[in-house]
Amino acid sequence: MTTNASTLERMDSPPSIPKDTFEMRLQIARVHAGGITAKEAGERVGVSGQTWRAWEHGSYTAGARRPAMLDKIAKELGVPLSWLRDGGPLRPQA
Repeated sequence: MTTNASTLERMDSPPSIPKDTFEMRLQIARVHAGGITAKEAGERVGVSGQTWRAWEHGSYTAGARRPAMLDKIAKELGVPLSWLRDGGPLRPQA
């Protein structure tokens, strides 16, 4: 088997790590909640699945970032409010 420089570059490159954005944290929160769908996540917090998906894609996030909604998302999906709001490592809640 022949190995060229570009193959070695790909092998030596670390895997791509997603940026710690609010949108990404919403997606991670769904996984943390048992892999629920965007529709299920939306239903838990009182919005449509379409709205939830828009939030995950960076549209209309002002509504999701309101303190009352952040609190509701955190409680319903079982993630720390501070993590959802500010980012950083996701640690288990006490």
